[in-house]
Amino acid sequence: MANIFLLEDDKILSKGISIALKKDEHTITAVYGYLEALQQYQKQKYDLFLLDINLPDGSGLEFCKKIRETAETPVLFLTANDTEEDGIQTAPLSNGEQGQGCYKGNAFGTALGYRREFC
Repeated sequence: MANIFLLEDDKILSKGISIALKKDEHTITAVYGYLEALQQYQKQKYDLFLLDINLPDGSGLEFCKKIRETAETPVLFLTANDTEEDGIQTAPLSNGEQGQGCYKGNAFGTALGYRREFC
């Protein structure tokens, strides 16, 4: 299955996401902050990055820019941000095209392909 990098500062949420994805036999590398993510993400190749946007020590958006310097790995943002402006801001980072690749709704459903609403 997929090798997934998870950046989420809420440890309980991170654990829940990890458990759900491990049930489908995915391998998860979970980190809890921007600085830790910077140290860990180049240690191996990932099939997907799941990134929280609002972090206490940085931004998932800035981390995505770092990823994009060396890789085109898919990125899914996990966030409590729910305005249309938030979606438009993330779309160019996730796939280079305005208005695509940004989803609203349940993080698990989006990751698994359910209830997609494009920004």
